[in-house]
Amino acid sequence: MIARLSASVAPEVKTISSGPACIRAATCSRANFTASSACQPKGWFRLDIWGMQKIEHIGIAVKNLADSIPLFEKLLNRSCYKVETVESEAVKTAFFVLGNDKLELLESTDPSGVIARYIERFGEGLHHIALAVDDIEAEMKRLSEAGFHLLQDRPKPGADNKLVCFLHPKSANGVLIELCMESVDS
Repeated sequence: MIARLSASVAPEVKTISSGPACIRAATCSRANFTASSACQPKGWFRLDIWGMQKIEHIGIAVKNLADSIPLFEKLLNRSCYKVETVESEAVKTAFFVLGNDKLELLESTDPSGVIARYIERFGEGLHHIALAVDDIEAEMKRLSEAGFHLLQDRPKPGADNKLVCFLHPKSANGVLIELCMESVDS
C-alpha cells in the first residue's frame, strides 16, 4: 500500500538498517511510514506489513452460483472470469475482478460440506478474507509462533491456482482468514 503524506505533515526522516534492506522511515505523530528511498517518489511512503502483500480476495458463501453469478454480474457491471470446482473442499467457486481486488463466490457441492454448513448456520454472505503472502510456509510458521490457530498444518491447493491455509476465526476476532500464495506449479 502506498500513501502520500500531506504537506501539513512534516515527518522526521531516519535511516533504519533492520529488515531485508536498509529503509528510510518517516515518523509523525499519527503513524509510522516506511519508504524505500530508491523506489518511491519524494513524499511517497510504502506502508509495509512484512509477508502480507494485499487483500487477495473476499469470499462470499452462496446457495447457488447459477443465481448468484448473474446477480453479481449485474451488481458489479462485469463478467465472472472463472468458475472452478475444488474437489478437495467440496466447493464450486466463481471469481470477479474489481480493480485490483477480487470477489470469490462459493457454492457447496456437498450438502454436508463446509460451505453448506456455514450457510445453514449463518445464511449467505461474507465467508472469509484472503490475504496474499510472499511465502505461505514462512507466514504459517510466524503466525503459529505468534499464537494464531491454523486450521491446516501444511498449505493445500485452493482455487485460482493458489496454495492456501486458513486461520481459525477465534484467532482473528471472529474473521475467517485465508492465507494464499500463487502456486509455483502454474
